[in-house]
Amino acid sequence: MDFDYFFDKKVELLKHRIKLSTRDFEKAADGKLWTEMRGNEIRYYNGTVHNGQKKRILLNNNPELIAELARKDYLRQEIKMMNENVQLLEKAKELFRTQYRDTSVAGVLEELKDGRRSPAYEDYYLKGIDKLSTPLRHPIDKSRYPGFILDWAASKYNRSSYRAEDLKHRSSYGLFTRTKSELSIVERLYAHMVPLRYEEIIQKNGIIRIPDFIVPSTSGKLYYWEHLGMMNNPNYRRLNKRKLEEYEEIGIVPWDNLILTYDYEDGSIDMAEVDAIIRVKLL
Repeated sequence: MDFDYFFDKKVELLKHRIKLSTRDFEKAADGKLWTEMRGNEIRYYNGTVHNGQKKRILLNNNPELIAELARKDYLRQEIKMMNENVQLLEKAKELFRTQYRDTSVAGVLEELKDGRRSPAYEDYYLKGIDKLSTPLRHPIDKSRYPGFILDWAASKYNRSSYRAEDLKHRSSYGLFTRTKSELSIVERLYAHMVPLRYEEIIQKNGIIRIPDFIVPSTSGKLYYWEHLGMMNNPNYRRLNKRKLEEYEEIGIVPWDNLILTYDYEDGSIDMAEVDAIIRVKLL
């Protein structure tokens, strides 16, 4: 997981809220709300300081000002707590950066003594991984999504087992992908805390398709994402042309709910473009 992004995003949101609350606080009426019991009656006062002298003004006949000063007290406490949370997150970010330990296979092997890290030893562990096993659940920003999408994200799905031996690239949460480009896309989805399904088998009107990813927008709309490599290969282009035709037959089209990304001829991928797609279509 991109810890820096996670913490920076939380801090960014908190600072934005602090800015808005501070603006409202500064616009509020002067003074501070005081309450006092007189028999069975609660008396409300506005406590102010004028020329060094403290004054209390009875407010029982001014419910609007009572409400404004009560909100001012709330904002004062909210701003204090949010500033403290910013400091806590910044400390936590530093703690994760310096002390978090990678418990992936590669991370554990890295910490073993050099004498035990022979090729046979590494090969033993890497072969023992079930590449189709359920990966760890990556963090999802649950505040963004409707309940049915959160249920969808938590549910098991019919994942393709086709040529599992080609699943070579392991993500930070244990999902194996076929290509490094797919791995890069997965990691960006993790960073943006977007739910995803990888190579889910979908069937409609007798047509079976296995999109690289299925991802939801914050409105609950599902997008089908295909990343196309080897576009300089004529046979690959022909197969993908037929694939897109089949998608269209079942209502999955680029102008609505199909996302297409590509490798360049040299095998590279533009992650700025991927990031822009995630921000525009999914967030």
